[in-house]
Amino acid sequence: MYIREIGSDFHISPDILNKDTTINNIFFYLESFDKQLFDSGRSALLALLMDLNSQKVLLPNYICESVRKTFMNSDVAYYNIDSEFKIDWEDLLKKCNDNKFDILYLYFFNGYIDENYDFDELKKIKREKNFIIIEDTTHSIFSNKRIIGDYCICSLRKWFPIADGGILYSKNNLNKKIFDLNSWAQTKEKAMIDKAAYLKGKQIDKKSFFYILRESENCLDEQDVPFNISNGSYDILQKIDINEIILRRKNNLNILRNLLKNSNIKVFAADGINQVPIFCPIKSKMRDDLKDYLIANHIYCPTHWPLYDELKKYKIAVNNSTEELTIPIDQRYSEEDMRYIADKVIKFYV
Repeated sequence: MYIREIGSDFHISPDILNKDTTINNIFFYLESFDKQLFDSGRSALLALLMDLNSQKVLLPNYICESVRKTFMNSDVAYYNIDSEFKIDWEDLLKKCNDNKFDILYLYFFNGYIDENYDFDELKKIKREKNFIIIEDTTHSIFSNKRIIGDYCICSLRKWFPIADGGILYSKNNLNKKIFDLNSWAQTKEKAMIDKAAYLKGKQIDKKSFFYILRESENCLDEQDVPFNISNGSYDILQKIDINEIILRRKNNLNILRNLLKNSNIKVFAADGINQVPIFCPIKSKMRDDLKDYLIANHIYCPTHWPLYDELKKYKIAVNNSTEELTIPIDQRYSEEDMRYIADKVIKFYV
C-alpha cells in the first residue's frame, strides 16, 4: 500500500542509501570552486561572516528571518522585491550607488534570474564602492552556479533528501575552519528513513517521526554557531545525480503551470534565464483557506516567508507574505502527482 502525501520533509529511501557514488553529483557540479560543507546554509553564512566586515548590509526586503538573524550584529538596509517576487533592479542599483555598504546580499526567489538584470552595471558599482557580494543560491544553484557573488552559500537540504547540509563556495580561497557536528542530524536521518517506510505502507506511527523532524528544525533555529555536515548527509550527496533532479523539477513545474493556466491561476517567478525552479509559487487572496484545504487533501505547502517586524513597513512585502503559497514540485513527484495537485487547487475555487 502506498500513502500519497505531497510536500513536507524529505524522506530517505533504502534505494538512495544503496546507490553507488555518481560523477554527476553536487561536488562534480561545483568542482571549479573552493568549498566547504556545513549542516545548513545558515551555518555556511555564519562561518563566512567570521572573516568578513559586515557592519552595514543591504538585504532584500522579502527574505527568511533566519538570514536577518545571522546579520544581527550588523546595520541593515533593504532593497525592494516586487509583487512578482522579482528584484527591483533599479532600486537595487540606486541603493548600492547612493549608500556605503560592506555587503550586498543577493537572493533570486525560486531561481528566477531576469534577462533585464544588469549585472555589468552592478559590477561597475561594486568596483567603485568596494563592497562584497554574497550570493545566496539556495533557490538558484541549478539555474546558475554563480553569477556575481564573491561568495556563494546554499542550503543543500532544500534540494536533497538529507538530514542536514549547506555549502559555502567561492572562486576565492576560503579560510576553512573545523567545526563540530550538530547533535540532531543522526536522529533526524533515522526519522526520515521511518517516513519512507511509512509512505510505503509500513505500520509506523506518523507522530513518532513527525515529532523528531519538527524538533530537529527547532534545534537548527536555535543554533548560533556553525556546524559541519553530518557523515550520513555527505555520503548521500555523493550518490544523487543532480541531472535527474533538474529534469524532474523543470518538468513538474511546466506540467503544473499548464494545468493551472486553464483556471487562470498564475504561477510567479517561473520564466527566468536557464531557470531550474525549487518550487511552484502562486498567490491567493484566500491563501490560508487554500492551504488548509490542501492539507485536508494531504498536500502540504509551506509559505515563503512570514515577515519579521522590520519588513512589515513594506506594503508589497506584506502582500507577498500574506498571499504566497509554495506548491511542491520536487523530484519525489510524478506527472500524476502534479495532476492531483492541480485538480485539488482548481476544485477549491469552484
